[in-house]
Amino acid sequence: WSQGYTRRSLAQVWADRSGETIDWFTDVLAESGIDFRHEIDEKHDNDNYEVLDVGHSTQYDEYNEKLTMDAVLKHAEADGLEVQYEITMVKLEKDVNRVTGLIAKNANDEYVRYNASKGVILACGDYSSNQEMLDYYAPDTKGFSLFTDFRDGSALVAGMNAGAIMTPH
Repeated sequence: WSQGYTRRSLAQVWADRSGETIDWFTDVLAESGIDFRHEIDEKHDNDNYEVLDVGHSTQYDEYNEKLTMDAVLKHAEADGLEVQYEITMVKLEKDVNRVTGLIAKNANDEYVRYNASKGVILACGDYSSNQEMLDYYAPDTKGFSLFTDFRDGSALVAGMNAGAIMTPH
């Protein structure tokens, strides 16, 4: 979607690789006993429009995103992933134009350096509790109360400080 700013090459990677990714996801979920259906048919005899079978869904009694992510985490840990919690990123580190790692603080308020061999993935929240960012990037929200008290945009700012572009203005 990307507000019309998606690079064609990025969309092409998605188009070329999404099927293989869903196959991988199906196998990983199966390791934890979760069924994954492809091409859900939600068609009913009295539908007055054509239903295109293009959905994917995990199947269990009550949908819970955490169940699927726990299955992926379990798979990744078995594959050697080391997980650390209560880590707050302070800044990304760069070597010229390449992000090489990050500096963070742990639960004991100690600085920790993480070096990346292949890259750094920012999996972060939004900026809905950062009034300055809201005013700049979403001026239509002026006058609204802040949506959360923990989504401060700090990881997005770290990315921009490392050269990422939030939105072309």
